[in-house]
Amino acid sequence: MRTRGTGDACATYNQFSLGADYAVSKRTDFYLVAAYQHASGDQRDTNADGTNGGLGEATASIGSYGNQSNTNSQVIVALGIRHRF
Repeated sequence: MRTRGTGDACATYNQFSLGADYAVSKRTDFYLVAAYQHASGDQRDTNADGTNGGLGEATASIGSYGNQSNTNSQVIVALGIRHRF
C-alpha cells in the first residue's frame, strides 16, 4: 500500500502487510498478522491542544493500531488464537 500527500505536508507512506490463518478445528484457529511501514517527507505536527503546528519529519503509524512511532519506520506483529462459541 502506498499513500502520498501533496501540498506543504507531502509525506509518503509505504506499507507491506501479510496475514495467515490456520484452522485447527471447526471452531478454533490460529492467526498471524504482520505489517511494516516506512514514512518519508514532511507531515504537519499536531500541538498538545489539537491544533495544527509546523512541519516535521514524517513518522510511521500503522493503521488503526494507534501506536505512532517516533521514527520513520514501524513493524507490528499480532499472533493469536480464536475460538468461536
